[in-house]
Amino acid sequence: MENTTIDPNIFIFATRNGTDFFGRDEMLKVLVALIPCGKRRYGLSYEDVEKGLPLIDTSKTLIREVCPPFLSNVECRPGKYRRYDGLCTNLQHPTWGATMTPFTRLIGPLYADGITAPRISITGNQLPLPRIVSRTVHPDEGFHDHAGTVMVVAWGQFMDHDYTLTATPLDPLNRNEPEECCHRPPHLKNPYCLEIEIPADDYFYHKHGVRCQDFVRGFPAIRPGCRLGSRTPFNTLTGVIDANTVYGVTEKFARHLRAGYSGLLRMNPAFSDYGLKDLLPLKLDIPDEGCTRPNRSIVNEQLVLACMHTLLAREHNRVAHALALINPHWDDETLFQESRRIVIAEVQHITYNEFLPIILGKEVMHKFGLLLQKEGYWDGYDPEVNPNVIDAFAAAAYRFGHSLLPTAVERWSKAHKFIGKCLMVTNHLFKKIGARFGLDLASFNMQRGREFGLPGYMEFRKFCGLPGADTFEELFGTMTNETIHRYSSIYEHPSDVDLWSGGVSERPLPGSMVGPTFACIIATQFSYSRRGDRFWYELGNQPSSFTPEQLQEIRKARLSRLICDNTDLIDTIQVYPMVLPDHEINPRVPCRSGILPGIDLTKWAEFPTVASGPALVGNIATGTIYDGIGK
Repeated sequence: MENTTIDPNIFIFATRNGTDFFGRDEMLKVLVALIPCGKRRYGLSYEDVEKGLPLIDTSKTLIREVCPPFLSNVECRPGKYRRYDGLCTNLQHPTWGATMTPFTRLIGPLYADGITAPRISITGNQLPLPRIVSRTVHPDEGFHDHAGTVMVVAWGQFMDHDYTLTATPLDPLNRNEPEECCHRPPHLKNPYCLEIEIPADDYFYHKHGVRCQDFVRGFPAIRPGCRLGSRTPFNTLTGVIDANTVYGVTEKFARHLRAGYSGLLRMNPAFSDYGLKDLLPLKLDIPDEGCTRPNRSIVNEQLVLACMHTLLAREHNRVAHALALINPHWDDETLFQESRRIVIAEVQHITYNEFLPIILGKEVMHKFGLLLQKEGYWDGYDPEVNPNVIDAFAAAAYRFGHSLLPTAVERWSKAHKFIGKCLMVTNHLFKKIGARFGLDLASFNMQRGREFGLPGYMEFRKFCGLPGADTFEELFGTMTNETIHRYSSIYEHPSDVDLWSGGVSERPLPGSMVGPTFACIIATQFSYSRRGDRFWYELGNQPSSFTPEQLQEIRKARLSRLICDNTDLIDTIQVYPMVLPDHEINPRVPCRSGILPGIDLTKWAEFPTVASGPALVGNIATGTIYDGIGK
């Protein structure tokens, strides 16, 4: 379709109401409502919508006057430190990898109306309710056949929060998603409500009289240049691995997190009198943000994730303290940015060196070019690779970890003795204090995929070079026979199977925790995040590059060392904490034994003579600084 087939003037009134201009949200609402009208009026095909509409140059219309400036005319200059918002990660394509930009689609979307309505069956009928799929195919049986520890889930969730946060409507009071979708009349509901219907005969929820689960759709994205097209959700985080879980995604928020001296992050020395390390600072602005507690007297938090945030914040301050000793002439800004650069590199290295091999297996790592180099610089940066987060990764594939959640999170002492456990099961997600039920995570995942317009599981199998199936019988060998039988009892056609459901049902690849479809999507995302990141820690010939000596030190980074250096009670730990301990191949070792090497930060000395004496150099080199900044 030529870009003159549709008259751009039909969209002009979307941005002007007399002499008053709409704001961003109003513009979005009008455009999203308007494009289906144009589709019906002009008889647009799928190709017209997906490939033709984006060709329309809206800068020739009044839309240009309200188009957000951060998506156009961004001026980039090469520098040593990456921006918080991800802009200018790519000098030729400044918005690639930046916050507030659309998710990348590997496959064109499938909306019921071609523009915005959630996906339906290829027969034209409605898909089975997500709750029916969940209770039929994904009952929580509490069995997990893998050698991974809870640290796999912990690091995976921590990385998920580095990668993706779908933009959704937020309650103006506590910044949570609106919870009153199910129990409000239509005229009082948030317009983005897309409740998950619970069947009347549900074996679990009917006992509690529950017929509905709250759910809100993601906001539609403004495309770079305010181009037109079908609905695309957007990411409020960056597409690169930049530890924004530690530092935030805006300069303003990053400043709020900083102590303002010595390159340090603000922390809470609540137990310093007892010789214990700092905790995260208290959240005083919107204390209930992200909480599901029923009243202000209850504390509610995801403890494993809070532990990861605490570890990395402590690591930043540990590194900043050490760099201040090595380079006493560095000011607060230099100490902060250099510490941030090192922590980001540690996160990248641990993710690709310890986390991904467990998830994907070495064969997939090799196939997708994810294996790290042992020495020297890596030259794989490609300015034509967009590191933005893939929609299928965010809404389905990376949610594979939900199937790894243990039935209970166990607590063990420093001597590795069992203390107790906290139950987690499918029907109890975000259960409020005193409540007898929570949300169904599997249903939530499938609803998210449908409202994103994700094509079904079968389309992604084909994308990944795997055989498709026109009958359920053709899936034999891909997953268990019982699972295939259950699918055939609720779906009309194999092409209808939701991506998350089909992906977690596949038999895992050898040495992997996921099947071939999710392995393909996850590996593709991590390939993009590495090849499309100009600040990637292994790169040479960039303003941000480490020296060869510094890079070799970064390669010593291990999660076990990170835990040893930044906890109070752990004395021994297995070499690879994401894998169950084994006396021969993954033994527990003392933190102080020297078996777990630390990063020698003296390699960051700007003037080597500044380091005051061999004792200081030796202690920093082994990661055992005893003046309160290391263990």
